[in-house]
Amino acid sequence: MRIKRSYKTEFVDAVCDQYITGTSLRYLARHHQMPIATLHNWFSKRGILRRLKLIKGVKTKDPYKIGLFIGMWAGDGSKIVGKNSLYVVRFHFHSEDVYSQNLAFDLITRLFGSKINVVIGPGKKYEIKTYSKFIYNFLSDYLHCTSDKCGTVKLRHRFRKYPGRFVKGFIKGLAITDGHFGRHFVFCTVSTELAKQFKYILKYYGFNPKTYLQKRENPKHRPLWSVRLNSDETKVFSKYLGLSKRYAIPKI
Repeated sequence: MRIKRSYKTEFVDAVCDQYITGTSLRYLARHHQMPIATLHNWFSKRGILRRLKLIKGVKTKDPYKIGLFIGMWAGDGSKIVGKNSLYVVRFHFHSEDVYSQNLAFDLITRLFGSKINVVIGPGKKYEIKTYSKFIYNFLSDYLHCTSDKCGTVKLRHRFRKYPGRFVKGFIKGLAITDGHFGRHFVFCTVSTELAKQFKYILKYYGFNPKTYLQKRENPKHRPLWSVRLNSDETKVFSKYLGLSKRYAIPKI
């Protein structure tokens, strides 16, 4: 006769939190010595069960949308190969940056049709996460970066090798994630090569950007590159990218 085990609510909550952060179902079953079916039932009832969809290609070849996706990830993304060879692609946003959240959702859905998970963490952190080896490798097709993604990320080739609509989407993605539109537009990054590429693209489009290197007080923080436009050019640039009403629901 099988005895049905009961679990405290605190334990169930803790296991669900582990699963939400990316731990695989099989690992949790082994680690807690539990039946997979029990965990499957818990996660399904809470609406957090990941039903992985095998992605083999891009749903649209639109270079603008692809460039926008690549640019946003270059600014605020990360990727890892986690436990059990699970390929994880993430976007990291502030919880109040609804524009970027909606745009990332829309792009992932339109380009790949991938299932998306959202993790809301402490300190107003908002994470969009999807699981796909194809998307993981797709990013590598367009971007070069080492394990130090923030300090080394850049386009894999010179920007003139890409279609013009891709480049426009790419700089818009960077402007949304790592740029600031005030009286002057400022793009900030710790990647020397990405700062150079952004500056060269702006110059190619007829702008006159200025570049500055800011050393920071905390020695653990790397110097920050800033690419700036004057107030008149900022108005032209924001209009060119369609970012005059930045926090409207994005239409791409």
